[in-house]
Amino acid sequence: MDRNFIKINLNNFSNIKKFVQIAQSFYSDIDIVRGNVCLDAKSLLGVMVLDLSEDVYVRIISDDVAEKRRFGAEMEEFR
Repeated sequence: MDRNFIKINLNNFSNIKKFVQIAQSFYSDIDIVRGNVCLDAKSLLGVMVLDLSEDVYVRIISDDVAEKRRFGAEMEEFR
């Protein structure tokens, strides 16, 4: 994975729900990636259908440095 991706752990429903709520608080697009599947991280249903037993990565697509920093800080909870 390139350095724009952050490895996260979504091991239960409450973590998934909280993750999606945080993702929805950002203006920028956020992707969640597992293997060769890439989905919108702001979609609870989309995240729920992923096999979360394997490594999951997330990235924000933005040129806004402040938003990228905030995203990185918010994702610390899921590492």
